[in-house]
Amino acid sequence: MININSDIKNETKTFYTFVDGKPVIEASHLAAFLKEQNFMRISEEGNDSVTIIHNSRKILKPFNYRTNTISYLKKHIKHPEQRMEIENMLVAQRGVIENSWKLFDGELYNLHKDTHQAVYIPFKNGVCKISKDGIKMIDYSSDEIGLFIGTESQNHHFDSVDMSKRGIGDFERFLIYAIIGRETNELTQEELKKVISLNSIIGYLICNYKNPAFSPAIILSDEGADDVARKGGRGKSLITEAIRKIRGTLFRDGAKFETGYRHVYADLERYHNLYILDDVLPNFNFNALYTDITGDIRAERKGTHAVTISFKDAPKFVVTTNYAVRHDENADSTNRRFIELKLSYFWNIDNTPQKYFGCRFFEDWNHKEWQLFYEYLAACAMQFLTTGIIPIEYEKNDDNYNAYFSNEVVLEEFERIFEEMKLRGSFTVTGFLEEHDNSKIFKYNNKIFNHRNARRYINAYISKHNKEEMHYNMRDKRWTFISKDSEATIGEHENQKTSTCFLVNMK
Repeated sequence: MININSDIKNETKTFYTFVDGKPVIEASHLAAFLKEQNFMRISEEGNDSVTIIHNSRKILKPFNYRTNTISYLKKHIKHPEQRMEIENMLVAQRGVIENSWKLFDGELYNLHKDTHQAVYIPFKNGVCKISKDGIKMIDYSSDEIGLFIGTESQNHHFDSVDMSKRGIGDFERFLIYAIIGRETNELTQEELKKVISLNSIIGYLICNYKNPAFSPAIILSDEGADDVARKGGRGKSLITEAIRKIRGTLFRDGAKFETGYRHVYADLERYHNLYILDDVLPNFNFNALYTDITGDIRAERKGTHAVTISFKDAPKFVVTTNYAVRHDENADSTNRRFIELKLSYFWNIDNTPQKYFGCRFFEDWNHKEWQLFYEYLAACAMQFLTTGIIPIEYEKNDDNYNAYFSNEVVLEEFERIFEEMKLRGSFTVTGFLEEHDNSKIFKYNNKIFNHRNARRYINAYISKHNKEEMHYNMRDKRWTFISKDSEATIGEHENQKTSTCFLVNMK
């Protein structure tokens, strides 16, 4: 049974005994002492390493037992007159000290999990239970409450409030301006839809319940981004930092994330609710995350067997990028697993939140601003529990065009070839590449287009500029330039094919 009053220490208990007036350490005696200090050894199937957690009022803190045990024990020496002798004994008996942890019975994490009906946020004065109807505070001693990993919110007192009368703090105002692109106190209907969508996505990230049918990764990106310029500073990092205040997160440099590396999830633990891939590079392979988003994750530490983290315990994914996110409209399975949220250029290097609000978020806040911040997160959780995720629909053809043609040299060569194709009236990928081969500039190994990428460039360009002026025949894989006169001919041809098929089926 977990002792929820673990902050009350046994002042008379020691981790050592005396034999003939000299201090000694026995593994069993030390293990009993550490258990009274509310340490736990976590047991996971497939993981044979020792994982130690310090439990304080159902708040878990990972403990580096190999490096920190001796320093922890030094603080609990009860005989100051023999302190030096006891400290020397600790160093001499470090093998016994390390082995004492193996006398602990392994325990399961028993981490607290949200449901599809309620989200729980831990605070210093209790746990805030959020439903679509409102909030209420629950004491940690309640059987309804499991174990939480340590987060910033547990350092703050949360005042219960009527959510229908809550105020708006700096963080919420910052996000509103970031999503709509302007400073205002009154929202249009379209802007209000964007804000509601934003709140539903924030609420989804706060909730650690995972729906087996739909638990997509969230992409935080920039409006108007391409594959060259990095106009960051929009506020993406502040969004992820906000979630980190209340949930266990693992933050990774997106540029160093290798999807095929067997130890890529070596540092992933069950208490990580969110996996943040920050600032991924252009052309990041989002498809490679598909399996990790939809199923279990194998976390393989070096030198040990892999641990399987089940889907319900695996983290949700957040990917941030300063570059255009390419889109394949035919990749339905992948598209369903990613939801993009674009931030405007309202916040930038010249207009930072610190300059605008006159303070550093999180670091300079007083109790009132922290209270408004947590009220906003609770409101976002209520939005998600009520409506689920409400995606914002974006015109992805523009993103594809910006990604492929951000380089002027690429655009110039493409348009040269395209004008030649227009003179021919129609073309295939092969014909397009043959013309590219005729270029006097792009020879040998410095060619831009090839059989692997040409179709993507062609589709991106046509979708942006010539969608109504082109016809694609799937049978011979040929694009045809059409005028109003030829459009009617093509339409008649398509009708004839339909009529013929109908007559065949009738027979």
